[in-house]
Amino acid sequence: MRTPLNGVIAVNQLLLQTPLNAEQRELAELNQTSADSLLSLINDILDLTRVESGKLELEYFDFDIRNTVEDAIDSIIMAASSKGIEVVCTINTTSPDMFRARGDGDRLKQVVLNLLSNAIKFTQSGEVEVRAELKSETATHLVLKVCVRDTGIGIPLEAQSSSSAASLR
Repeated sequence: MRTPLNGVIAVNQLLLQTPLNAEQRELAELNQTSADSLLSLINDILDLTRVESGKLELEYFDFDIRNTVEDAIDSIIMAASSKGIEVVCTINTTSPDMFRARGDGDRLKQVVLNLLSNAIKFTQSGEVEVRAELKSETATHLVLKVCVRDTGIGIPLEAQSSSSAASLR
């Protein structure tokens, strides 16, 4: 499933590198956003299958948390913009610069992207905010809290979980 979709994405990226009028560029960018969303959905389904079979393995590599969160936002910004929804990002760290972690940055991006996609889906107007905050850090671990807030219809209290936490090394 991914191979033909990756072909569509690659060809569309080549198309975006050519001279296009404004309408053509807008359509190609919309196509890119849709293809990226579909690829993300396919990856989520494959990951769910791996989780259910006990075969999902996290990778460990150095990555930049700020860039990872911002990449997730970049993936959905056109969908939000097309609905007139503003996307706001706040990243609080103990250092003024970006911070790095060792862990599965792709999984972090996937989780943030899923949260943002759901927020945009159920928000008709207003804004969606993603906030990432470094809660604690040791020489080997850090705890990052990521929250998504929106002006959408909300989730009933009985369907909300108290919190989710992920540990990155």
